[in-house]
Amino acid sequence: MWSFLEQVSIYTLPLFLGAAFMLFRWYNSTSSPTTTKKLPPSPPKLPVIGNLHQLGASVHHAFFSLARRYGDSLMLLYIGSVPSLVVSSSDAAREIMKTHDIAFASRPNTRMFRTISYNLKEITVAPYGEYWRQAKSILTLQLLSNKKVQSFHGFREKVIAECVDKITHCFLSNTPADLSDLFSSLTNDVTCMATFGRTYNEGEIGKKFKKIMQEFSEVLGSFYFEDRSSLKSYCCRY
Repeated sequence: MWSFLEQVSIYTLPLFLGAAFMLFRWYNSTSSPTTTKKLPPSPPKLPVIGNLHQLGASVHHAFFSLARRYGDSLMLLYIGSVPSLVVSSSDAAREIMKTHDIAFASRPNTRMFRTISYNLKEITVAPYGEYWRQAKSILTLQLLSNKKVQSFHGFREKVIAECVDKITHCFLSNTPADLSDLFSSLTNDVTCMATFGRTYNEGEIGKKFKKIMQEFSEVLGSFYFEDRSSLKSYCCRY
């Protein structure tokens, strides 16, 4: 009997301590004195998960419903313990994108972005600053200049014509066409030709490339607990 109680305590004690710690953190955050910051309206949130329970499967529908109730222009939601600003009007979006664009220029420094971008070295996730400006300048001159874009005009026409031919063949033969796969292949071909000077859509190397892109998409859509929790420093440590 005593050994059984010892085993139970070994498993329940860490859970109890963890739950107590999270409740303590939540109590401190909710009972702390009101700051001078004027925050947008926000629906009530729960400990740890924030407003996740109010989103559901159709996130855009949930945003619309919550915005009508709590803020037609700006609304503050907590994804886990991370505050997230929801913009619901064109005027507010224009204010953010034009007047305060530098303040909103950087993406969040999350584990997911660090994983897929060699520690934020990729231009689409790099924080706004000197490195980002230099990377953008190189990208514009070497890849997006008018001369460079026009040099791939013939190739773009070729792959688009091939895609249309495949869709036409499926239509005439009364067979289903996987448009997602066709458009994905078209985009990959154009991107690879522009960046690497060749395509990766045939043979064994084509299979490997497609697998890598699928894994990349899975990582891009993955949920990392440490990115959405105030306990992320402990997650990184252990």
